[in-house]
Amino acid sequence: MFDIVEHRADFWVRHDLLEIDFGIRLRNGTTKYNGRVEISVDGINWRKLCQSYFTKQEAKVVCKMLGLSTNASIPFSNYARYGIGHDLDATYSFTCTGLERSLAQCSIELYSYSREKGLGVACAPSIDVRLVNGTNAYSGRVEVSLDGSYWEGICDDNIDVNEARVICKTLGYGSHTALTYRNSHFGNMGSTNMLRLECDGTEDNIADCNLYGSSPCRQNQVSGVWCSDGLAVHARLVDGSGPHIGRLEVSLDGSSWGTVCARRSEVAVATVACRMLGFPTDVAITQNALYAKGNLEPVISSIRCNGSEDNLTACEIDTSQLYECQNYYSLGIVCVTNTSIQFRLVNGTSSQKGRLEMTFDGVTWGTVCDDYFDANAAKVACRSLGLPSSHARVIRPTPGTGSIFLDDVICTGSEMNLLDCQHHDIRENNCAHNEDVGVSCA
Repeated sequence: MFDIVEHRADFWVRHDLLEIDFGIRLRNGTTKYNGRVEISVDGINWRKLCQSYFTKQEAKVVCKMLGLSTNASIPFSNYARYGIGHDLDATYSFTCTGLERSLAQCSIELYSYSREKGLGVACAPSIDVRLVNGTNAYSGRVEVSLDGSYWEGICDDNIDVNEARVICKTLGYGSHTALTYRNSHFGNMGSTNMLRLECDGTEDNIADCNLYGSSPCRQNQVSGVWCSDGLAVHARLVDGSGPHIGRLEVSLDGSSWGTVCARRSEVAVATVACRMLGFPTDVAITQNALYAKGNLEPVISSIRCNGSEDNLTACEIDTSQLYECQNYYSLGIVCVTNTSIQFRLVNGTSSQKGRLEMTFDGVTWGTVCDDYFDANAAKVACRSLGLPSSHARVIRPTPGTGSIFLDDVICTGSEMNLLDCQHHDIRENNCAHNEDVGVSCA
């Protein structure tokens, strides 16, 4: 015995029923495996199902009742994929666990609504997946087919690396570094009726994920992926004053080059890039505003490394936010050693005092901000200059011009070089030139 709750406008009536049998059918589908779900308790009067809370679990029970495959039970709600069913009322809503053999074993509510769109189900024996319009066989727009003939896209509104990994595994491709692309990066589908996919990343096939149809996407919201097998990051530095300095350009396939969107300053990224290029990593610096964006399009929206990797391919690469990169600089990198960075004191009354400036390429000089810069930092600055440090102190210099290279320099006083102290990344500061620091080593 189980309860049915009947919903009538503003009050509830509870009924105790000993037994109930449902007739069930799929109508207006493309094959016998899909269609609008209709049920009947008398074999004569057929009704639609309400769409509220209809999930993969309820769809699985529908497929069981029909004797169809439950390998991929896919619900379609919030839009009439298989027709509205204008002459039918929507009176039943079910909540199931997916283990039931019949909807009669689920929690049931009765409604009296005629405006519900026709809820649909696909009981697909399998799901075909392909990548279209990509750079190589391992990349492209994600398309799926539930019946082997009609192909549709995956909406990008909740897709991330977890879904990308499962898509790659479904295709038999490597999934360690699976990249996600949004905003129809590999082209539109021409239709707004797309599926939605939710995975946790552990699944071996997208049929094991939550795949469902809901309200339509925009045409420019088709998902794309790039799987590990076809991915190897190549790097180069361009438009700098030497081969060890410049705007970072990368290629994911060895032929097509683009930039990296500088969403943040990442010294660890610079360290790995310098290492893979064979340059020193003692001082690997990100220069987010130093170089022009160039003529190439961004191919990586963000990248995270821990600094120990030998190649950028081993870092965490994100391509899902490329459409936002027009708001950011292109990432620049400087690969130098501590000994190649030079300091100087200028505009002082002697060679041992003045405004502190530094350069990492011998061409462009920049100042140092006075935030947190104290006597300990002054000692280290003098030591970096090869000058006496026992009486080092901070002085107020005449303001400089151009770039401000260092900010928030905090030293213990024992360091041999100013860059051994704690400081922000080069050029990262919130200072004006009236905060330029001066040092006296006399």
